[in-house]
Amino acid sequence: MADVTPQTEFGLLDYQVEEGRIIIRAPRFDFDSFPQLADKLVKLLSASVVEKQWDADIHSWLIDFEGCQLFLKSEHYSESIWFEALAIEESKPELDFLAALFNKGF
Repeated sequence: MADVTPQTEFGLLDYQVEEGRIIIRAPRFDFDSFPQLADKLVKLLSASVVEKQWDADIHSWLIDFEGCQLFLKSEHYSESIWFEALAIEESKPELDFLAALFNKGF
């Protein structure tokens, strides 16, 4: 019998606890399509965007997730997306929660 596990859009690739970083699996994107993907992700997390910044190959959005400020970053050449905590120790409960959520996939 074939595996009927539903494919999820977002998942966990790595949780780097000491660095306060969560690397996620996401649909394919490029520099121009990242804002639409990020908006969808931010909405799914019931988070809000505080500030958006971009350079030649990296988007860096400051988001607020339940009072915790995190960077949502992406590098389009490697199609990498990750969250970084501004204050690692203070953000640990939220990072743990997000890592568990992404581990389940959604």
